[in-house]
Amino acid sequence: MKNIANPSTEELHAILESMNDEDIDFSDIPEILDGSDFVPGYRKSRNAHYAKLEPELFKWFIENYKDFDEAANAMLREYILSAEK
Repeated sequence: MKNIANPSTEELHAILESMNDEDIDFSDIPEILDGSDFVPGYRKSRNAHYAKLEPELFKWFIENYKDFDEAANAMLREYILSAEK
């Protein structure tokens, strides 16, 4: 017997495809009309690569820099340029 509490991915897609917008309950999320609250993610480039930082390093960056990924990139770039001299 199929467990209806855990539908397969295909079943979920079929259910979603059959729904009308009016059938979706949006009451638990805020309405955004103009996109003014949009906050972009950190994917600034299709060629972005990610590195895993140690927890204490990550904590230091987020406590000291609003845009910590750019700060980390700038520090790494400065280090590499100084090491190449």
